[in-house]
Amino acid sequence: MAKPGSETIDSPMKEEVRIRSGIKADPDTMELDDEWFAKARPVSETHPQVVERYLRRRGKQRAPVKEHVSMQPDADNGEMKMTIHEAARQVMLEAGKPLSTREVYDFIINMRLYEFKARDPISVLRSMIRSRTENINNPSSNPVRYFRLVEGGKFMPLNLPVRIETTVRNKSQIMKIPRGSISEVDFDALRKQAIAYNYQVKNDLLESLKNLDWDEFERFSARLLPVYGFEDVKTTSSNRDKGIDGYGKLKVGLAHMNVAFQCKRWARNSVGRIEVDQFRGAIQGEYEQGVFFTTSTFTSSALEVSIKKGAVPVILIDGMGIVDLMVNKRFGVQKDELPIYSNALDLVFEDDIEDNE
Repeated sequence: MAKPGSETIDSPMKEEVRIRSGIKADPDTMELDDEWFAKARPVSETHPQVVERYLRRRGKQRAPVKEHVSMQPDADNGEMKMTIHEAARQVMLEAGKPLSTREVYDFIINMRLYEFKARDPISVLRSMIRSRTENINNPSSNPVRYFRLVEGGKFMPLNLPVRIETTVRNKSQIMKIPRGSISEVDFDALRKQAIAYNYQVKNDLLESLKNLDWDEFERFSARLLPVYGFEDVKTTSSNRDKGIDGYGKLKVGLAHMNVAFQCKRWARNSVGRIEVDQFRGAIQGEYEQGVFFTTSTFTSSALEVSIKKGAVPVILIDGMGIVDLMVNKRFGVQKDELPIYSNALDLVFEDDIEDNE
């Protein structure tokens, strides 16, 4: 029950009615209606000299490099359009289940929640969702997060947005640069910090691979091989694999080599000689090469028998080896550039020096 003297607003509609009634009751307030807007004229017509002076100072208009996502009135019905992340969050809430980026995009288009104008709208949407996902942290991540990455590479909306501190918290964390000169900046220390950061990212990638389901790891491996030139890669049925999780072809010169692969998503135990020999026995006579993936490591005896005279060679790729392949080919990895500039003003006058000589 409301307290005496207080006013309860039952709905946004009643609130709107109350506001409009107040506007009409105030003689000093003019409500802008359709007739008023019909009389409006662009500033280029009413004050052309101001526009000309502004454009002259601003310079030639450059092509936009970012997708505009701010809220703006819809010209058709006067309602506010959603931003990309608001549209994505709404379709996730209504779906009530995890969605892939492609599914989110299809829902947004079908429900007409947002009009994409980018050449590759799915990439724009994917980048936006990832930058606002609670358990994905990149230098380009937004401090306010609305989503969470779940199994299968899909996303769920958070009940409430959360803010994650991504900025430097105190001045002691900032490298101090001597006043008046940057010659003493320790670029070697910067490089070491970058190496340490990338090492941590690789460990995080490996941990994420270990957290995949066994069938997800098989699909991941099947999608990694084409990045390195494999063709017609397919996974086998789980109840008929006979020790082979998938197969494909690798072009060598003018011919194609039949290749099979095996996957072991192990968190701790190392893959030993027995597993390698069993895999080789399964592919012998039908395939010319084997590839053995594991998120763990291989024992020394397994490494010794990977290449045997007269037997099908088996390429062994452990967890960190998989991560290195991902980084080298930017597969499942996003690269963030950190530009570092240097003073080269002398190059501007280099021709003058040559002419004088």
